[in-house]
Amino acid sequence: IYEQTPPTLRFLETAENWYTCYETWSILIDTYSFDSKTIMGMDEAKKMIADAEKRNNQYGIGLGHFALGLVYAMMRNNEEAANAYQKSINILTTLNPKPLQLDEIFGYYSEVLDILKRYNDMNTLNKQWRDFLKEKYSDTNSEASKAWAYYYMSRAQAELGVGHYAEASKMLDEVQKNTSEGSNLSMMLLFFRAELCKQQHLYDEALAFNSHRLQLLD
Repeated sequence: IYEQTPPTLRFLETAENWYTCYETWSILIDTYSFDSKTIMGMDEAKKMIADAEKRNNQYGIGLGHFALGLVYAMMRNNEEAANAYQKSINILTTLNPKPLQLDEIFGYYSEVLDILKRYNDMNTLNKQWRDFLKEKYSDTNSEASKAWAYYYMSRAQAELGVGHYAEASKMLDEVQKNTSEGSNLSMMLLFFRAELCKQQHLYDEALAFNSHRLQLLD
């Protein structure tokens, strides 16, 4: 991808295909991050943002901030990751139609806010996320169920963070309705079921959930 992307970007720029250009550019940035080349990824993300700003391309600017947020998150710089994700959401939610990548951005931003224990911000984010999902999914299918499951997981984490155990349990029930056994989300569900029990001093139940999760991982 490192060899193929530069000529592809030059071709897309010549063709003025900016939507595909910035999507391709963001894939390059993600590849740098996953290869632990975070400094190169950061530099590339900043170049992408500057390029999109020069062209006043809001999609490119928003996608660039998302890519930059992923780099910061990979570096465990959660404050900067949160700032970048917020900028991305602020820009991309103004577009019509709203880009599909927003679903991903909400999820990544929620994870960072949970780490930072910024639960009020999570609640604000979750309201935006819910509105986006209502607009995006008019029918119930596997893709919609998965999207809603991640939203409910974010709701559960926020409620758990402020000690609203009954509401957290309700949200985890909604996650369970929208996920399948053995999926990554089901593993998260078992982890947070255990965490909920632990915070309520139900240690035997917490141990049972963790044991089930470890069995599925074997």
